[in-house]
Amino acid sequence: MTRELMNLKDISDYLQVPESNIKRLIDSDQIPFHDTLGSPRFFRAEIDAWIKAGVPKERAVSGGGEQYLYRGKPVLDYMLTCSKVLIGKTPLGRLPGFIRDACRLLDEKKKGFLLRKDFEPLIKNFNDYLRLSCQLGLIDNVRAGRTAEYYPTAYARQICDDDGIEAVRETIKDCIWDIVKSGKETLPQERHAIFLIWYYLKLKSEGIDPSEKYFDKCGENNFYPKIRLDFTKNLCDFLFDGDTTAENDYFAAWKKICG
Repeated sequence: MTRELMNLKDISDYLQVPESNIKRLIDSDQIPFHDTLGSPRFFRAEIDAWIKAGVPKERAVSGGGEQYLYRGKPVLDYMLTCSKVLIGKTPLGRLPGFIRDACRLLDEKKKGFLLRKDFEPLIKNFNDYLRLSCQLGLIDNVRAGRTAEYYPTAYARQICDDDGIEAVRETIKDCIWDIVKSGKETLPQERHAIFLIWYYLKLKSEGIDPSEKYFDKCGENNFYPKIRLDFTKNLCDFLFDGDTTAENDYFAAWKKICG
């Protein structure tokens, strides 16, 4: 059971974001916390209310102030975390191998699921690959008390059988599509990579060349907008291989579902 009063590690596990992100939220006074005991503590009820409230609308910025809504909520109001580790063709090109190794390891262990520590020997920066795999629906993250159990999905198994990178791309796009059709991209936690893909394709569909200013949340004045942009551009290049027609067709179908 999740504690009513949580420390930094607890809240990191609860929100499924790195402790470093939580510390930045504390430093900028963006998350409710208490430091009476000398180190930050978080009440679960306050955190739940904070998540439900979202970022105040006046703080959501999108190049000149225009709001792009995703399922009725400004897309920049979503957390939109990403990884600078996964920027570039080479890092993303390792994702299929990571998925295949995870499936192989699961079969070897014969216990039905993997723990976070099991992924560590598979690849450097395994946390980033695991987080992205969960966001894309390739690995399911299920809580068993304080422990997270990880289950490669049927799409991960399909990647094991895919012959060539094009087949892998189609499998991942099908996986994202099924998540969107079922409306599960916001449950049980935000799937940040999916929102970023939608936003990038939305900008391009409007004839806008995506730039850092469109990925700047609340006038951050730091390096995060560039990381979000570079990560999203590389992820879309990985999925669509620069095929503008494929991007347009995928986004048109997506738009019919959630606007």
